[in-house]
Formats: sequence, structure tokens, C-alpha cells
Amino acid sequence: MASGSFARVDEQVLSFAGRWTMATVRELWVDLSKESFNCADLEKIEQIDSAGLAAIITALLSGHDGQKINLRHCPESIKPLVALYGLEPYLVHSSEAGLTAE
Repeated sequence: MASGSFARVDEQVLSFAGRWTMATVRELWVDLSKESFNCADLEKIEQIDSAGLAAIITALLSGHDGQKINLRHCPESIKPLVALYGLEPYLVHSSEAGLTAE
């Protein structure tokens, strides 16, 4: 089973790829939780469930009190999960950055 991965694009952006599911998040969390970033690029995500989205959002929000954060290239498949988490009121749709939360 292919796992998920992430790579630093620049000082502020991590790019996520592969499978981010309950089956893979546990092995990815230790390294992800050490990262500091304010933008998650989701363009290369192949599969994601609520556990994967929760891990990415939790890591993204860690240490960013009041700072602007965003999800770039948000796949359509993730949007129902965003709504389920109640994050839609905090998200603004943008053609450049995907979904943006302030």
C-alpha cells in the first residue's frame, strides 16, 4: 500500500502527495508534527479521508495563532470534509491559492 508523503516547497509551503488516510497518518504524523508551515499544497494528494485532513489541518494550525493559513490546490474530494469539520465559514475561495483561512 502506497503511503503519503510531504516535501518542503519553500519556507512557508509543504506539498502533500499520495495517500493520507487512517491507515497511513500514524506513520507520517511524527515527522509532520515537527514541521512549521502556513500553506499546504494538496495538488498531488491521491486519496484522503478525515484522519488525513485532520492531521494536515492540525499541523498547519500548530504555532500559527492569528496568522493567515491556506490550503492550495484543494481537490474537490476534500471539500465535503472541510464542510464536515465546520471550516467553511473560515475559508475563502481563491483561484490562486485554493481555499484560504484567515
